Amino acid sequence: MPQKVNINNLPKKIQEKIPISIRSVSDVYYLEELPPKIQELVREYIRNEVPVSYRVAFDLIPNISKYADLEVTQTTKRTIVEYLRNYFQTVPGSYPFDPSFGCKLKYHLQTKDTQLRRLLVADEINGVINALSSDLGVPITVNNISINPMSSSMNVSLMCIISISIPGESNINISVDSLLAE
Repeated sequence: MPQKVNINNLPKKIQEKIPISIRSVSDVYYLEELPPKIQELVREYIRNEVPVSYRVAFDLIPNISKYADLEVTQTTKRTIVEYLRNYFQTVPGSYPFDPSFGCKLKYHLQTKDTQLRRLLVADEINGVINALSSDLGVPITVNNISINPMSSSMNVSLMCIISISIPGESNINISVDSLLAE
């Protein structure tokens, strides 16, 4: 079976040795159609090419240490948790490229009407979960959203605990405080 070669996928050193008359006509050639000298160059490259395989990486997380600046997320669960954590910490107006982007969950938690609060919180959470689900291609289900008051000696804040599930993973609980990032 004849072997196809895409000239654009070859290293620049080999591409420079191929005449412009060949490079300008087409990007893909059968190896046997090329001149013998170029065939030998390409065959030599293919023989010496080392296959490289990478681990699965969904995204990167900033992790400042003396060894590295970025940590790789290798599971869907960890990626979803990091995306949700970042979204819940982004205040509307703080994202420079889209001032309307950000989580309004903190404001919804401080709404006095409890029925309206539940509706606004559920709408905000379902919106971000649906966006994540479609972007990652993973069905994410919101199991439960609970809003619990947490009082201290000086004030009362609300804690929102979101329970989600991903197929093949255990349930994930994420908590968001109403006093999140002023």
